[in-house]
Amino acid sequence: MGCNCSKDVIPLSLRQKIRRETKEKIAEVKRLWRESADNITVDKDTLGFKEINRTMIKKFEEYIRDREKITERTDPEKKTTHDGKEIAGIKEVIEIEGLGKMKAKLDSGNTAMNALIVADYYENREDRTVKFDFNGEEKVYDVVKHIRIWHHGKSTERPCIRVNIKFNGKEYKDELIDLKISDLTGTKDYRSRLLLCKDFMSRANIVIDPSKEFKITDKKEIRKKKK
Repeated sequence: MGCNCSKDVIPLSLRQKIRRETKEKIAEVKRLWRESADNITVDKDTLGFKEINRTMIKKFEEYIRDREKITERTDPEKKTTHDGKEIAGIKEVIEIEGLGKMKAKLDSGNTAMNALIVADYYENREDRTVKFDFNGEEKVYDVVKHIRIWHHGKSTERPCIRVNIKFNGKEYKDELIDLKISDLTGTKDYRSRLLLCKDFMSRANIVIDPSKEFKITDKKEIRKKKK
């Protein structure tokens, strides 16, 4: 996952943020209490307060309202944000027609396009096709175009193909994805095979909770044996 943080990504240190804002509000209330002490009248007969400075009450009310908003916005059990976007984990299950269900990583730092991870591929430039192995089966797709990716100062050209994707109960037709070569040795059961880009997540109306995995999909789906 890239270091660029989308504004839609929920922060990792949610509790720390709440604690920090709480301390700031309490400190402000204490300061107001000291400054307005002369405005407080004490009923000596009842040893209680007869009148409390209205400014302090207002600040307490603001604190309560702000606290409720923070809790609503950062509650890990909530499924949607305050603006209606669904909260997904950093990894989810996705299905590509012809390839099956697989683990996908939601990469908000990926501003290019969705990338399918393969061990290797063979491209036939004459008939504009690309061939690769996926889970022991040979797959052939038409090459739509090529995309140049810069990574760690190096440039590589990748072929792009079109696929139909099913994710979270919705179907996305003719999605453009590129093929990324990566070492898959010993990673069959836990490696993400698809990197979802920022544009796809926006169209799917989801944001990421980086502290969670498989928040909106079932991990067991990719463990089912093929019939």
